[in-house]
Amino acid sequence: MSTFGVSLKFLLEFVASQGGKNALQSLTTTDICEKIVKPMTEKSQLSLCDLLLTQERTDIVQEASWFVSHAWKYLFVDAVDALELFFSERGDDPATTFIWFDLFSNSQHGTGNRPFHWWQTTFMSAIAKMKNVVMILQPWDDPIPLTRAWCLFELYSTQQTGSSFHVSMSPKEAERFAAGIASNSDAFYKILAHVDCEKSVAWNPKDKDQIFAVVRQDTSFNALNRMVLLVFQKWLLSKVDKYRQVAFEEPRNNAQVMKLSLVMGRLCVHQGEARKAVDVFKEGYDIAQTEEGGNSDAMLNFASELYKTYLVLKDNDRAQLYADQAMEYEKKHERSHNTADKLQSLNNIGAHWSSRGEYQKALMYYKECYEGRMKLLGPNAEDTLTTMNNLAVCYMKMERFDEALPLLEGCYKRRTQTLGEGHPYTLATTQDLIFVYREQNQYEKATDLAETSLSHVLRIFPDNHPDTILARRSLAELARVQDQHSKAEPLFKKIYEIECNEYGAETEAALETLLRVGKCQCNQSNFQTAGDTLRKTFESCKRVLKGHNRTLLDAAYELLMVYDRTKDERVLGILSFLRNSAVEANTLSVQCTLSGQFEKAEDYCYEGLKFFRTTEGDGSQNTIMIQKNLGEVNYHSRDYKKSKKWFEIAYENNCRVNGRQHPLSLSIAETLSEACFQ
Repeated sequence: MSTFGVSLKFLLEFVASQGGKNALQSLTTTDICEKIVKPMTEKSQLSLCDLLLTQERTDIVQEASWFVSHAWKYLFVDAVDALELFFSERGDDPATTFIWFDLFSNSQHGTGNRPFHWWQTTFMSAIAKMKNVVMILQPWDDPIPLTRAWCLFELYSTQQTGSSFHVSMSPKEAERFAAGIASNSDAFYKILAHVDCEKSVAWNPKDKDQIFAVVRQDTSFNALNRMVLLVFQKWLLSKVDKYRQVAFEEPRNNAQVMKLSLVMGRLCVHQGEARKAVDVFKEGYDIAQTEEGGNSDAMLNFASELYKTYLVLKDNDRAQLYADQAMEYEKKHERSHNTADKLQSLNNIGAHWSSRGEYQKALMYYKECYEGRMKLLGPNAEDTLTTMNNLAVCYMKMERFDEALPLLEGCYKRRTQTLGEGHPYTLATTQDLIFVYREQNQYEKATDLAETSLSHVLRIFPDNHPDTILARRSLAELARVQDQHSKAEPLFKKIYEIECNEYGAETEAALETLLRVGKCQCNQSNFQTAGDTLRKTFESCKRVLKGHNRTLLDAAYELLMVYDRTKDERVLGILSFLRNSAVEANTLSVQCTLSGQFEKAEDYCYEGLKFFRTTEGDGSQNTIMIQKNLGEVNYHSRDYKKSKKWFEIAYENNCRVNGRQHPLSLSIAETLSEACFQ
């Protein structure tokens, strides 16, 4: 198979010799083949390259260093323009740049008679030799090559041979791309949702079957999908960064810099490069601050993005800092330019209160925003669906699952219809819906959805991407709550391995997952292995986590049960640790109640209650006192329903142990009476 190609200079001269671009503007590459190239080479039956070599035209035909991947249904002139722009931006000389363009490099006679193996060898050998592939992308937001089996085989060959992959587009398409990506940073995500190499087509169905067989033999379609998307994401990021750097140049266009910084930062987050995203968002944030009077809308946008990005990095303190800043900008600069801006403000304020755990306040803003967006934009607009999802999550956080479920099911259905199952926004809604199904014990629905979601995520993201970790964790948690511990354990182990590499072995995220591994081992009666895992978790937690940390205490309780079961003398040390923690927690709960920190007070009560119920039972004085304290905490926070419940539990337990005339029974009865009248 020949790897000769034509020079870019020849390609441009070829167009000129056929009457110029205007004369060819309506012809596809297929048309050019049938109307021009085949007649030119009919007599010799050679490729045009070989024909030119017989004429000793070595000035325009030489060994190619670039393989061109394209769709034959493209307009030929657009393909030429795309290549001309690509190589000019690289600064390559058209006279010395030689490209392997199958229209010219392969004979176009008798192509239908060639077996698959010939084509397979042709493409693979050519790419392996040239080491450079440039794909003509058109249209950029729905690229035709990604639906063509042979184009995807060329991408597969690129991966297998370790070749470099590049993307080109015509000037017209590049201009459309620049405008589109700046005005709608989510447009690229639609490509992510729909790229699926396994759904590509070929003119000859047998070719498709044989291409698929080759791919499955050496790799997987998920691996190929991820390779394709990674290449496109890198290309997209480089293009956006280039436009951004141009906007930085004098005279600097601050508005464009900020707009592109938002786009680039979001793309970085989506690619799993959250730390890089922080730097980009901060650059935009600093520019917004330096503008005269401060650009409050831009500062709000960047503060909101920094909040979300720090959450991805599991830096909750910095995340909360930017959430508070976003709220301040909303308060100081009411965005009243038009109804859409007002609605965005309502959504942002709702997000702020939700981040603070003030879900009742968040609900008020989300409801008003959702109703307004339904009227203004309609039920299928993405802004409407965003607020719909936020409202559902708020109900979810408040454990009002019956109210969350119809909203999430509706949001999932609409996003699937408008964006596709694999779109990042749809995947986010899917995870929320899985959680609600799980909490309502609808395990079959939840598991089906979790498995589907993980398959979509693995198609487009690598193992270390936050969305992949989340999808795998959802499936693992579902297996765990259904006592399928042998299924859950390897999933948690995989997550732990990834989190160790990404965040470090002694971070809270990794230690939480390691605790899950230990619990799974314990529930399979692998007590020796579980003891080693839980001891590692407990010791690491003691070393790196501060205060009354839930992971530390859970690890201690699990280790307590293992030591008790295996008659390990170290059980006494764990008991001592837990008792000290419980006593301290009870003291802290009283302090928090007096200072109005009711949520913290309740958490401390539950911590003490768990220890004393586990070690002393419901009838112990310590257990009863904490149950009474829980009643008082909820009474002071005006949650009278919960307050009444805890006072009743404490009263019944104390009456059973000490009698109804006991001073503590009488005291609890008095406070219970007050709670009942509220």
